[in-house]
Order: sequence, then structure tokens, then C-alpha cells
Amino acid sequence: MSNHLTIVSVLLLLFYMTWFMWDQNKLIHNQSDQIKQLEMQSFYDAIIIQHLRAKQNQPLYQQNDNPI
Repeated sequence: MSNHLTIVSVLLLLFYMTWFMWDQNKLIHNQSDQIKQLEMQSFYDAIIIQHLRAKQNQPLYQQNDNPI
């Protein structure tokens, strides 16, 4: 009887471990897609900011003279 319970327990453990790993893999894949989208958005935002500053003839980095 104990042998059957051991086999069932090990099979359940393998099932839940596989299920957890599959779920984590999907989560990592979704996060990777979101990171790629944010990187592209950041790249486009940097280009737009650089273009706007060049259009206004402002330096890319401006020193703040305000002591506060």
C-alpha cells in the first residue's frame, strides 16, 4: 500500500513541478515581450527628445543654475 502512495505522490509532484515551470516560462516570455516594447518606446522617445532639442537649438544636457 505504501508503495502505491509513494508512486502517486511522486507523480503528483512531477505534475505540479512541470505545471509550475510551464507557467513560469510563459510569464518570462510575456515579460520579455514587454521589455522589448519598452526598449523600442524608450528608443523612439529619445529620438524625439533629441530632435526637439536640436530644433530649439538647446544643448542635449543643460546645467541647472537654480540653487534650489
